[in-house]
Amino acid sequence: MSGQLFKRVCRVTIYGGKPTIVGRSPQYFETQSNAIIVENLRIQFKIEKSLEKTPNTAEITITNCNAQTRAFLNAKPLIIKLEAGYDDTFRYVIQGDVRTAFSKVTDDGDWETIIQAAEGDRAYRYARVSRSYTKGANVATALREAANAMGLQLAPNIAASQDLQAQFATSRTLHGKASDELTKLLAPYGYHWSIQSGQLQILKDQNAAPGTAFVVSQSTGLLGSPEYATPDKAGKAPSLKTKTLLYPELIAGATISVDSLAVQGLFRITKLTHTGDTHGDDWSTECESLPASGTRAA
Repeated sequence: MSGQLFKRVCRVTIYGGKPTIVGRSPQYFETQSNAIIVENLRIQFKIEKSLEKTPNTAEITITNCNAQTRAFLNAKPLIIKLEAGYDDTFRYVIQGDVRTAFSKVTDDGDWETIIQAAEGDRAYRYARVSRSYTKGANVATALREAANAMGLQLAPNIAASQDLQAQFATSRTLHGKASDELTKLLAPYGYHWSIQSGQLQILKDQNAAPGTAFVVSQSTGLLGSPEYATPDKAGKAPSLKTKTLLYPELIAGATISVDSLAVQGLFRITKLTHTGDTHGDDWSTECESLPASGTRAA
């Protein structure tokens, strides 16, 4: 994979977002047909993802995009999608709501357009829910209502979870920000939520997202040697830091299978940063991960 460092590709698509209208189904994640595609220009990006409920973020800088694109970025709402990869294969990195966009002229006379975006930002900030439940209603039903208010779906395995079939001992009212109500409903059962790749991800404290582990080794682009960091608190497991060539498929909560001289085993990603520059050296993914079952160190 290391040879692919010189075959990188990157594309930005900017969509008009659909406004949310009171009384209709939420449209926070839906895009309109009008879109501008930017490629074959210098694109720099820094994408940060974590298991926190606060949205994953993106900073994207485009050099010398045309006046039409700069004007389009003045509209709201907007949704931006970043894809990057190798050998003319574009792979999804992030899609999110544009928070800010501004352009400036550099000392070299180039136009730089800097875009700040966050995944599911409008849903996180503005979605509201107002619903009452009688004694005996189950938690999963209320969770589904809160998720739907954000334009998200409750995964079948979560809806069927035995923990979340628990019934309210008294009547219960959801009222206010849907994101806050999600947190309140899940906390007593040891679950946390985040938005990953436009989907609602709900995990227990130590659980990883379903799916096959992604292999992290020299043959798949591992750079340097994995290193353990000092734990944040005494008694906590140390996190493992890895750096690879850009690995767009990795998300917070995913499992990686590390195969290096120093470390072998399974780890759950807790946070990561994708960094890229089509005209520079940056084209990498850095992860912080905690041990999962089956981990062993050499």
